[in-house]
Amino acid sequence: MPIMYIIAGCNGAGKTTGSKNILSALTHCNTYVNADDIAAELSPENPAAAAFEAGRIMLSQLEELLQSNADFAFETTLSTRSFAGMIRKAKSKGYAIRLFFLWLVSPEMAKQRVAARVKRGGHSIPEDVIERRYYRGVANFIHIYRNISDSWVLMDNRTAEPVQIAEGYLDKATDIRDAALWSLFVEHSTMVEEPAEQYGEGFTDRLIAAMMKSNYQMLIEAAAINESLVVGDGPPGFRHAPAIELLQEFERSEKFKSLFGINA
Repeated sequence: MPIMYIIAGCNGAGKTTGSKNILSALTHCNTYVNADDIAAELSPENPAAAAFEAGRIMLSQLEELLQSNADFAFETTLSTRSFAGMIRKAKSKGYAIRLFFLWLVSPEMAKQRVAARVKRGGHSIPEDVIERRYYRGVANFIHIYRNISDSWVLMDNRTAEPVQIAEGYLDKATDIRDAALWSLFVEHSTMVEEPAEQYGEGFTDRLIAAMMKSNYQMLIEAAAINESLVVGDGPPGFRHAPAIELLQEFERSEKFKSLFGINA
């Protein structure tokens, strides 16, 4: 059965950073479509100006991939409903839909992440666009996309050690792992929580390990240039912290030692 992988989340949530490790650790998928990459090719000096055309090309590429009956993945904020029809079409052709949603607890944190990315030479996004996409993405996940995906995982990706919030399978009961964060997520969507089921044993551990490796790589790169990062600080908060301190803290953690097979 061919599989469509969707790596979703607000701007700054770590979709692009995590995609390579997530896909290599959990799938055999080598085809990844990202509208930002397309926009950068169309307009290297001003990718934002090519965003609309990049989106059109991305949808066209995804339609072509559907016809190939091969596994593929794409990145999105889920801030529009434009992928719903394509997903339903994919399911009618026998595709299984796997959705990973990487979340930050507030649009303010997303704005800070994007601002930090711009300082590293990344592309800028207007703050009002970040906020609009943030809330629409959460609402569309709850109202639409989780309900047409065969399986989904929701992760809090504020720190080097991601936290699983919830997971589900189509038409099953949602497995909520962090009630406080799930409640906040649902509050942002303005929708009452619905039921769904359980991922396979060991799946989430592999997902978290892949994301931790991506976050570790980001910490190393940021520490090398004495940068500060925006990270979680308590259930609803975030803060700026020197990357070198975060790196050292992470490398001392038991999860880091377990991840890389280091004996205490």
